[in-house]
Amino acid sequence: MEKENTYEMTLQRVINWLDRNGKSNTKIRRVVDMVLNHDTSFDRAVFIANREADVNDQVAKEEI
Repeated sequence: MEKENTYEMTLQRVINWLDRNGKSNTKIRRVVDMVLNHDTSFDRAVFIANREADVNDQVAKEEI
C-alpha cells in the first residue's frame, strides 16, 4: 500500500473514532477533515480551525 493511501486511511479512521466518541465538533476534527477532504495543509487547517473557534466564541458571548 502506498504511503499516501496509508495516511488517508489513517485520517479516515481518526475521523470515525472522533465521531463515535462525541468529538465531532472539535478543532482537531475540523483539522483532520480539512486535511483529508479539502486538500489543505496542516498549518492552514490549524489556522482556519482556530479562527472558526474564535468566531464561535465571539458569537456565543454576544448571545448572552
